[in-house]
Amino acid sequence: MNTERLPAYAGPVLRFGLAFVLLFFAIQQFRFPDDFTGYVPSFLPIPAVPFVYTNAALEVTLTAGLVLGLWTRVVATIAAVHMASIVVAVTLGGGFDLIAARNVGLLTASVASALLGPDEWTMDAKRAKKTTENN
Repeated sequence: MNTERLPAYAGPVLRFGLAFVLLFFAIQQFRFPDDFTGYVPSFLPIPAVPFVYTNAALEVTLTAGLVLGLWTRVVATIAAVHMASIVVAVTLGGGFDLIAARNVGLLTASVASALLGPDEWTMDAKRAKKTTENN
């Protein structure tokens, strides 16, 4: 088996895996917001349920950006900041637990995706190619 081309798939696999997890949790937050209100820091000036819905909407937006490969580095960086904030909030709220550990993994995946940037299957790459061809 020729493995030379396998590294080219790392970016899409990473982006789609991260997008899957974000979308899964966004759907859960829309369906069962009360299950997530315990993770919302009490110092926030808005009620917990609207915050959960807002968080879910952000995660759907991040999912779309990752799947499409649109502004790949920016979206992955925002995802990393988002995951870091969840790790901090969960850790401050109840200590470093399973949820915080999972989000460290997602944080790491987000940082890796930001570092990799656009791959050949992203809209970013297609836009760049079109711009190059037109010049």
